[in-house]
Amino acid sequence: ALGIEPLFSISAEHGNGIDELLEEIAKNIIEDETKEEEREAIKIAIVGKPNVGKSSVLNRILGKKRSLVSEIAGTTRDPVDETIVLHDKIFTFIDTAGIRKRSKTEKGAEILSVILARKALESCDVALHVVDASLPPSHQDAYIAGLIGESRKGGIILLNKWDKIISEKEAKETELLFEEKFDFVPYIPQIKVSALTGKGFRSIFPKINSVYKSFRMKVTTSELNRALNEVIRGVAPPAVSGKEFKIKYGTQVSTSPPRFILFTNCEEDPPENYIRYIKNRFYEIFKVEGSPLIINFRRK
Repeated sequence: ALGIEPLFSISAEHGNGIDELLEEIAKNIIEDETKEEEREAIKIAIVGKPNVGKSSVLNRILGKKRSLVSEIAGTTRDPVDETIVLHDKIFTFIDTAGIRKRSKTEKGAEILSVILARKALESCDVALHVVDASLPPSHQDAYIAGLIGESRKGGIILLNKWDKIISEKEAKETELLFEEKFDFVPYIPQIKVSALTGKGFRSIFPKINSVYKSFRMKVTTSELNRALNEVIRGVAPPAVSGKEFKIKYGTQVSTSPPRFILFTNCEEDPPENYIRYIKNRFYEIFKVEGSPLIINFRRK
């Protein structure tokens, strides 16, 4: 009648029609991102400290010897992007090797590894964080994992040189060691691989696809609010500043990574442990792997 569509009948007081309205808003916000996703390759950054085997990992993935590789750290000369097509999907790998070649000191090499990792993380969708599983995890390994978390990108940790882990006892101890070291990014999966033998490499592309799917995940408003009700039924929100804290409803506002706004009756956010509980339940309910979830609260 007015030439403006769609029209929604809503009641702010009773919440009638709110889900449908939010659904339409979220759909329009995310629509352009979906079109972009169909056109573009999945961008994968290979990051890690010097001499963990980043170029060897990339060579094994690509099935060719594209860079000069040796036991000397930083022998790759310059970062070079490589694109391959697999099962009608395009994957572009951003290599960040070549670190110590540009620095005369070990400290300088470590600083450059961080700079190159930051740069690659700016443009990637998923980061493959290569670590040397034959050595105890270092502070720099943890720092680079932290960069992936801070950049809000998808992530996979590759425990390279697993061929050097001989006994079952050593394997279990090593697994536990790396799980504990990276416990601050629990959503990032770890894969045991060997660039030398090819062990574990068949699982890398399925894992990249899984993480990318989570990174680009879109949840309808009705699905989100069903999940939210389930979460609240499990554990009710604690009081905030002596006031009952109520989560009224939520909606997804963007992807890459998925970001949700939950509308509440308070100016303040709930305690950090309750936010962590919501995130953990969302990981379970929506089967999210390798991608951060961003949850913001807003008074309504």
